[in-house]
Amino acid sequence: MISKQLIDEFIKALDEEIKALKEGKGGTIVKIFDGHFIRKESKFFIYSFKLENFITTIDDTPVEVKVDSSRYEGEIIQTRELEVIIGIKHDFGKLIPEAKLIIKLYFLYELLKKKFEAIRNGQLHVDFTLANLVFEGKTSNVPSSTTIPPLESHVNMPNQSQLEAIKKSQSLPLSFIWGPPGTGKTKTLARIVECFLKQGMRILVVAHSNAAVDEATEDIAEILKNTEYYTQGQIIRLGNYQKHTLETKYNFVIFEKIVEKLAETLKRKKEVLEECKNRVEQKLKPLTSVWEDIQKREALLGEVKQLINIQNSIEKEITGIRTQIAQWENDLDKLRIKLHKAKSSGILKRFFLGLNPEKIQQEINQLTVLLNDTQNKLHERKLKLQEIKYQRSVKEKDIDSLQQRTNSLLKNLGLSKERIEIEIQKLIAEKKRISDQIKEIQNELNKLPKHVLSKAKVICTTLTKTFSAQEFPDTPFDVLVVDEASMAPMPYLYWALGRCRKSAVIVGDFLQLPPICVSESNIAKKWLGRNIYQHLHIDTPSKAKRDKRVCLLDTQYRMNPAISSISNEMFYEGLLKDDTITHTLNMCDGLSEFPLTIIDTTSASPWCSRLRSGSRFNIYHALLAVTAAKKILENKHYEVGIITPYTAQTKLIRKITEDMKIDRIHVATVHRFQGGETDIVIFDTVESPGVKIAPML
Repeated sequence: MISKQLIDEFIKALDEEIKALKEGKGGTIVKIFDGHFIRKESKFFIYSFKLENFITTIDDTPVEVKVDSSRYEGEIIQTRELEVIIGIKHDFGKLIPEAKLIIKLYFLYELLKKKFEAIRNGQLHVDFTLANLVFEGKTSNVPSSTTIPPLESHVNMPNQSQLEAIKKSQSLPLSFIWGPPGTGKTKTLARIVECFLKQGMRILVVAHSNAAVDEATEDIAEILKNTEYYTQGQIIRLGNYQKHTLETKYNFVIFEKIVEKLAETLKRKKEVLEECKNRVEQKLKPLTSVWEDIQKREALLGEVKQLINIQNSIEKEITGIRTQIAQWENDLDKLRIKLHKAKSSGILKRFFLGLNPEKIQQEINQLTVLLNDTQNKLHERKLKLQEIKYQRSVKEKDIDSLQQRTNSLLKNLGLSKERIEIEIQKLIAEKKRISDQIKEIQNELNKLPKHVLSKAKVICTTLTKTFSAQEFPDTPFDVLVVDEASMAPMPYLYWALGRCRKSAVIVGDFLQLPPICVSESNIAKKWLGRNIYQHLHIDTPSKAKRDKRVCLLDTQYRMNPAISSISNEMFYEGLLKDDTITHTLNMCDGLSEFPLTIIDTTSASPWCSRLRSGSRFNIYHALLAVTAAKKILENKHYEVGIITPYTAQTKLIRKITEDMKIDRIHVATVHRFQGGETDIVIFDTVESPGVKIAPML
């Protein structure tokens, strides 16, 4: 099947799953409470909440946390039983009593679907050569002659089957490391990464959950902690880590810590430059003050000069007005004499002398009006002159004050007026040079996170981060190493393979549970409800034995042989061996002297009930399981896990443990407990009269 056909089918499968989730089959709003602050990490404040109900979601799923009437963005980091770890982009302090978790279960599916659509439409280019070879099963199964480099010394060196797995991973473009429970799968993965590193390869390590990524990162760091790969920050845990030991023992794999460490030199240099800049500014401050005073004095001198010109103009204007007024007053006196003469003369004399009293009076009136207007103008100009003289006086005082202050400052600075401008320009140039250097360092600091990721030799992250994290590096990797591969949705795996060029190592156990698919459509079940083992027909021990790309880790270190023999005989066809140390794994649990105890409840005829959803519960079994756990926990050194196939039974057992106030007990479905381990496990089948035995049992 070529890349285009695969991508088309992935888009259809993702679309069907999105529809199913939006129809409510996946749930969207959950009540959470008793939120306790854990730590600050990058842009997130990490809180641990208790859940009202179990939720099924993918690590790194974007969510909203509603507190009171406000909503805040966040991400799910991890879910464990009735606990959820959430990163929130808001600081609520130490406690959030109650909130609502609004989960967009379909968000990541939509995001990946859009990326595949962009590739199909030619808007985005990704090289899926390796991905196509893997999914089409066309990779070579003939190993090349490869010698693995010397391994770092450690208290737990690889056994023979682990060494063979390491060699196979280095000699094939695609290898499957089959790691049943307790066989050192993750430690072998770390050794595989070590070998690729020492051959100059760049490796992307991914898993479906943050917990699995944390485990892989820790094992890689433990083996390589004395090498430059670790000390120089070339092994990076990208994303929301949860395991506390990463922070306490191996904090130099944490992305933010690496960036912080590498930024120390740049930050110190920036601090030194900022101190230099401050010193220049301190030197510049008094010089600038003097220069400003000089400039103010020069400006005031110019203003005074303008005022003098205005004053001279007004004085000249006043002189002209006074002359005009004197002339008009003289003319007015003459007209008044003439009017008196006209009035005292007879008609005949007036006629011959041309004296007309009415006309003379009219001239007197006109001249009087003109004289009054001119006198008003004279008064106005006098007031203006007075104002100009006052302004000039104030400014001249300011000039004298500035001159005295400037002379004093120049004397203190030991500089002349001519020299100060030169010194100011030198200091301004120095300040600009330093500011440019600070800006350049800040740009380097801003680019540092992306630079660190692009130069990293190993990046450990979740599958979802490979397509959802903006900071994920563009530079392709040489090798993809997938842990817990049985749980990896195939479109996610295909995308991660597209970020790599040379080879892939698939680590996991095909007998573990496959991914969860909500949709009932065939296309969704095909690509989201199955895993890569089923796709490539490597899903039974007999098929795995025939496939030369598969290497079995055949020695288990976790379980007493009495326990391991069940899974070994029933599922692994007797292929597994027990390390000698497993014979020492004996505990006094207070119930039985045997490592494996079977409790037959037939005589009690406990009733099993079934809900409409299909989930089952059994009250008698729940009480029996919790009572047994309580007895075991009387020994304070042990922790107990109660596992059951059904969510309803898990809720019932959880409620009983809470009512009985029992700690150090983990209650989960088989699916949720996958990959986990504890001292003692109580497995409750739930089955008894009331309903037919489930096909899976």
